[in-house]
Amino acid sequence: MMLNDPWDLLEEIEDTGGVSLARDANARLCLFNICKTIETEIPDEVLGLLTTVELFVNNRASEQDLENARVAAWNFHDAITKTKHSTRNATRAVISALSNWKTDHEVYDSISYCMDFCSSVSDKNLDEEFCSILNKHLALP
Repeated sequence: MMLNDPWDLLEEIEDTGGVSLARDANARLCLFNICKTIETEIPDEVLGLLTTVELFVNNRASEQDLENARVAAWNFHDAITKTKHSTRNATRAVISALSNWKTDHEVYDSISYCMDFCSSVSDKNLDEEFCSILNKHLALP
């Protein structure tokens, strides 16, 4: 799909069935790669937790591992409430990738929030990178 706005593209992909619980691995890889666009801004304490997403997709981490990583990321976030806004938002992007979804709409929300958090952290416009990532992992043929 050739849309230039990643949020419009995400809506288009959702409308065609590309964002769903049935495509969990695709959504997680999408989120993992969206987070990687701000890798240098993600605190070291949280960056290691992001790898749990990749391990989970490759069946090398369990749902419990994902939950433990999410809880650890939230604990870190809560402990740094008086630090820079960008540090908290980078942490929230990773938390989006570690989410435990119950509905298709939660998958969509996690991706949308993750892009929001990453955009607020980066000094550069990430729209083109986001569109490329969305097309690679979620767009249906």
